[in-house]
Amino acid sequence: MYQQQPPHNPYNPYSSQPYGYGQPYGQPYTPRRSGIPKVIGILMIIFGSLGLIGGLIGFAMAGIRQSDADILATSAPQLLEALRHAEKFDYIFVGLGIPVSLFQLIAGTICVKYRPKAPSLAVVYALVTSVLAIARTVVMFAIVKPEIDKAADVSGVAGQAAKEVMAAALSIGAVVSLMLVLSWAIVVMILMTRPAAKEACAATAA
Repeated sequence: MYQQQPPHNPYNPYSSQPYGYGQPYGQPYTPRRSGIPKVIGILMIIFGSLGLIGGLIGFAMAGIRQSDADILATSAPQLLEALRHAEKFDYIFVGLGIPVSLFQLIAGTICVKYRPKAPSLAVVYALVTSVLAIARTVVMFAIVKPEIDKAADVSGVAGQAAKEVMAAALSIGAVVSLMLVLSWAIVVMILMTRPAAKEACAATAA
């Protein structure tokens, strides 16, 4: 005569659970799906949205204020010319950052849905944003900063005062931004290339 199995007691070492803890009796054990793609996807959606908003605001506000330009035009014209040249790089990198943020938003949505291509898209985003951040830092220290320093040196007292402020702002901003971007990119690449994350996304296609 069939006898119903007693419920599993996790605190009893002699209690048997042949089909896995939490599974209904008589059904095969199904391993839990990894939550890595969902967590990374949610964070990518958040950061991608913030990147889009910040990029659009930055693109609209990039450049020198007219009041500052008027002051520099009389006190340090060489410095103003150097800053105008640096403006072009700001527009370029902010403009490139907007589609990258959009791509991160799309890739994050795909990760949340556990699509099979989610790990690949996450890695592509991490590589692209890393290259963009490194390129921006290289341009900042190899082209923009030396040009501003050179212009400030021939602009008298006003140029020297501006040089000290801008040098600190540019250096600190560039380094901190690079560290944040690379840290996030490394986290995405490490977690989304783990076997558990790949298997969780591949299981959706099965």
